[in-house]
Amino acid sequence: MRVGMGLIKNEHGVFHVRRKVPKLLEAATARVMDVPKERVSWLKETLGTKDEKQARVLAKPVMMKFDRIIAQAEALLIEHPVRTELTEAEIKRIADYFYAHELGADEALREEGTGSDPGFAAFIVSSWKRGSSSKHRSMLLRRMALACRTG
Repeated sequence: MRVGMGLIKNEHGVFHVRRKVPKLLEAATARVMDVPKERVSWLKETLGTKDEKQARVLAKPVMMKFDRIIAQAEALLIEHPVRTELTEAEIKRIADYFYAHELGADEALREEGTGSDPGFAAFIVSSWKRGSSSKHRSMLLRRMALACRTG
């Protein structure tokens, strides 16, 4: 038995709210609600009451929820254009970010001396161990310092 707009009383006397989903939005509504069905043609929810006055009060937030679901389904159908070009400002911003990232990595390499490259670190350690004389070590340190400056 219909009582009001979308408010229905079932055979057990319990009120529920029901709203028809527009045909074009049925598939999108199913995705929004994350249901296993391909399409949802009706939005339904029980109010859990047999009192008509209480049902009218409880129906309003449920109808607002249904409105949100349908609005989200409509938003899914809007086409979002794919960008194929960047503006000069965007290109400059990307280049600046990349340059700053590379400078930061280079600074870390210079501060640590060996960086995160295991091959370079192994070369430095083996060279250090090979040259036992202090003359050889000072020459190696000068080379490392020169390499860091010319980078």
